[in-house]
Amino acid sequence: MSVVLINRNNKAGFSIYKCFENFKKYLPLKELFMPQYRISFKNMKENISYVKKNTEKDDILHITGDVHYLLLGLKKRNTILTIHDTVLLDNTSRFSPKWYFYYLFWFYFPCKFVKKIVCISKYTQENLNKYVKARGIQNKTQIIPDPVTADFVKSVKVFNKECPVILHIGTNWNKNLDRVIMALEGIACKLVIVGKISEDIENLLKEKNINFQNKMNLTDAQIVEEYNNCDVVSFPSIYEGFGLPILEGQSVGRIVVTSNIEPHKSVSGGAAIFVDPKNVKSIREGFLTAINNDLIRNEKISVGYENAKQYCEEVVVQQYNSLYKSFNLN
Repeated sequence: MSVVLINRNNKAGFSIYKCFENFKKYLPLKELFMPQYRISFKNMKENISYVKKNTEKDDILHITGDVHYLLLGLKKRNTILTIHDTVLLDNTSRFSPKWYFYYLFWFYFPCKFVKKIVCISKYTQENLNKYVKARGIQNKTQIIPDPVTADFVKSVKVFNKECPVILHIGTNWNKNLDRVIMALEGIACKLVIVGKISEDIENLLKEKNINFQNKMNLTDAQIVEEYNNCDVVSFPSIYEGFGLPILEGQSVGRIVVTSNIEPHKSVSGGAAIFVDPKNVKSIREGFLTAINNDLIRNEKISVGYENAKQYCEEVVVQQYNSLYKSFNLN
């Protein structure tokens, strides 16, 4: 059985690839990266041709995410599509031609033509079912979560109540960094932000007198080190398809402050401090609870560590391997 993991061009971002890059340690998989990353009909056509040309002798083609439209050229193949979220539809006006472009080429036709669909969370699956009503979609859809890499292991650290290190991963619009900054005003702490910050965010940090460090272009090992060095993981994001930083924080034994929305609540297994991500006061109270309430913090850390085990690489890889084997290749 020959399986190819088909990835978008890395210039479009490494986040999706990171979920699958270690699969090769467990299974004999091939990898293919798209030559084009900008969205245009010309580039889409070139990527489709590239896949067809380079996978002629392979049994199963697994599109790992984002480049869903590739399915338009692979109708008669054994194909799997992993869908991470429906943000292209959620955050685009339904009255915009762009919405219908995404709907048709990223969701409707790919889901209609593909043999198997994987959603990374129940939340993503429910959103997909809301948008795509094509016959048979639900029958070929299953949930397999994103994995926590084996690099994230329990790291014992004495909690610094005097000046806790708060780690905030990501600076995109959905990561809610501006509200986190406002919530931390007056709280003795050090905020470590991973990801490029804008001038507006930098000005807000100075205005609120936040002790912070901004780190960019970290290696995988350096990111793990940031988790190990922190006291609190900040993840009160307003939109996610999954929420891997929740599990990464739980895996190393850190308290996580996250949003009281899905998929955050399900992924965390309830082992986090939940806040209203659109309410600065609620976020502030969440951080104060994480810092000051030893009983709640220790209980959440203990339960969270156990919760994260079900998302380890070995477990997730086995679920995908079972899916690969479900194809009748005779």
